[in-house]
Amino acid sequence: MKNALIRRFELYKLLRVTSTPMTQVSPTFAASVNSMFSQLTSVNNSVFELTRYNLLRLYLIKTTRGRAHALGKPSRGQRT
Repeated sequence: MKNALIRRFELYKLLRVTSTPMTQVSPTFAASVNSMFSQLTSVNNSVFELTRYNLLRLYLIKTTRGRAHALGKPSRGQRT
């Protein structure tokens, strides 16, 4: 995970000096990592609700996949 964050935020100094904590590199680094993790996970909603909201979003933007889910049909190429 540390190597992925180093590549993502271009913190190549940390590869040479491994004793430096990642939070002391830059003042904005902790805030940007926090916002990245908040987009990946949600504390307020369960997985079922997030899936339902995602399907509702697909339906509202009028995608074929959203319409298929609303009608209960397969949406990823399965035969009916």
